Amino acid sequence: MHYELVAQCNLTERHQIIQKIEMSGGKIKDILEDQDRLLLFIEYDESTAAQKKTWLETLNNLVTQLGDAFTIPTPVA
Repeated sequence: MHYELVAQCNLTERHQIIQKIEMSGGKIKDILEDQDRLLLFIEYDESTAAQKKTWLETLNNLVTQLGDAFTIPTPVA
């Protein structure tokens, strides 16, 4: 099994983020909480490379629409 991080938000934004993901065609497979009480929306991924590109485009569109509602972790070098 392979899981991908789709979105991350706080508890008060949960319903809005779920709705946006589902409206864009996303399917939430699991919801987890990290140490900071943020919900991680995880998508089960069996897609081809073309479908992965579509999910990245969808995520980018959601980030653009919702602005600061998303916090995407940045790797530290």
